[in-house]
Amino acid sequence: MKNKTHQIIFLSIAITLLLLVGVNSPNEAHAEVQLDAPYENLSIYIMPQYKNPEEWEDVPSVFIGLYGTLRNDVDTPLEEVRIPFVGIDGDFHLTLVGDTVDEKIVDIEAEVDEATKEVVWQLEQPLKKGETYDFLVEYFIKIKEEEQTYTIYLPYKMERDADLMDLLVFEPFNAETFEIESDLGEIESTDQFGLKVHKVDIGEVEANTEFNLTIQYEKPDYVTTLEAIESLTEQAERLAEASEQMKEQEEDTGFFTVENIVMIVLATVIIAILIILIIFNRRKKQDS
Repeated sequence: MKNKTHQIIFLSIAITLLLLVGVNSPNEAHAEVQLDAPYENLSIYIMPQYKNPEEWEDVPSVFIGLYGTLRNDVDTPLEEVRIPFVGIDGDFHLTLVGDTVDEKIVDIEAEVDEATKEVVWQLEQPLKKGETYDFLVEYFIKIKEEEQTYTIYLPYKMERDADLMDLLVFEPFNAETFEIESDLGEIESTDQFGLKVHKVDIGEVEANTEFNLTIQYEKPDYVTTLEAIESLTEQAERLAEASEQMKEQEEDTGFFTVENIVMIVLATVIIAILIILIIFNRRKKQDS
């Protein structure tokens, strides 16, 4: 009887401990740590059909890049970074996680937490209070297409405060009827290097703020923006090579350039006219 009583007491204590651990779950503990390291700045780049990863050669996708700076505001060093993905709805492909050292990007080994939809990595050196850390995360998400019409839905919830935040959306090459619906604020549109860019200066943002962004457009082909740029670059390089060859040919011919030949022909014609006039005047004198 005493043994059964002890077992019951032991099980009660074990269940109580499990419940207490459940209240402070790992996800909540991670969230509390991340709240203590706000973004000094965060820029999000959204580029539909900019390029495709090798694994998705003929699959339309949207490139998303997060570029930011974290700052530790508490005494406890920050050892782990967790960054949520923007709009994971379906297949995605993580291509790069890195930090910057001496203005150079250094690749980092990172993992994807499927449960929380976050990319996670350990810092090589813990981030102390007052210190900052620059990072970048780049990945692709497959786009849904219906009769050459593309719709991209990108919900996003801020996991920490941000002192300064902005978002840029790049129109794909040869896109038509490009539309953006969002609750982010005023959208400014500009042209950069022949590409139309839509920018939102969001400014200061509090943790747990939710954003919704929907992009819709039509595109009659599968040519990515990068493929179009590379094609134009190749054409420009061929024209430059042809121009250089023409210059070299002119230099090889020495004095007989196109301009000099034209001048010689003109001078010959003028001399011929003068000779004819002289002969004509002499004949006039002889006749008189």
